[in-house]
Amino acid sequence: MKKIHKLFGMLLAFLLTIGASAITVSATAIGDDYSIGGVGLGWVLIGIVILIAVVAWGMQIAKKVMRPWIPILAIMFIAGLCLQFVEVAEEPGAITPSISWSVSTTVDAGNVTVDDDARTITILCHVNSTAETMLDDDNTAHTAPIINFTISPSQTEGIVQTDQAVTTRAIVNNPDKEFTEDSTTYDLFADASGENKKDLQWTADGTTEYEVHYCTVNFGSSETVLLTITFLDDGISQCEAGESESFTLAIGGITYTGSLIITGVIT
Repeated sequence: MKKIHKLFGMLLAFLLTIGASAITVSATAIGDDYSIGGVGLGWVLIGIVILIAVVAWGMQIAKKVMRPWIPILAIMFIAGLCLQFVEVAEEPGAITPSISWSVSTTVDAGNVTVDDDARTITILCHVNSTAETMLDDDNTAHTAPIINFTISPSQTEGIVQTDQAVTTRAIVNNPDKEFTEDSTTYDLFADASGENKKDLQWTADGTTEYEVHYCTVNFGSSETVLLTITFLDDGISQCEAGESESFTLAIGGITYTGSLIITGVIT
């Protein structure tokens, strides 16, 4: 009898400790999408176990009576923990199939020329090989290219609701692009601060994501998507005049080829 009371006392203390840490539960827990009366299903299961443990401990119910219920309570407890504390990766937005997109561009910043017919992006710069820096063509500080993409979905067969939202993806296809200059290999793009990604910022829907961004637009509407490109000075500054490095990006299922061309060198 004393052992079962001690067991329930320890279990109760443990459960209360777990419950006190509820505020730290991630929003991506398995049980986030399941609730009863607005309370997460995992917490409901844990709460039931706590309640039974409290009642059993308070009423000092005999071990013989509780023994058949212990495995069931343990399973409920573990299930509750899994639902509320086991995290899963959030799935990215899904691209809506069979949708055509209209894409056009303007340049917001930088020495950039975009040809929507040829789907090309041309970026010009000077470099200072001694200081290991990139410069604009007038030899002032380099301005990071910012390209404005205006995207809108086109009506297709089977889609009749003009207020229906559809999703596409904006992505730099080769963010880890490298090149070799004077037998040394360099990254083309700089690392994003505090991120395990390159500093290729897609901004849309009021949010910024690196390398890839899922964009949702209603039929009859358009969305402005900005791409800010930050190159890595170290290697580019060692290139010779006339050299270039290329990369590709895609948005709305349309691929653009980008070229960074070194037009002058300062040593």
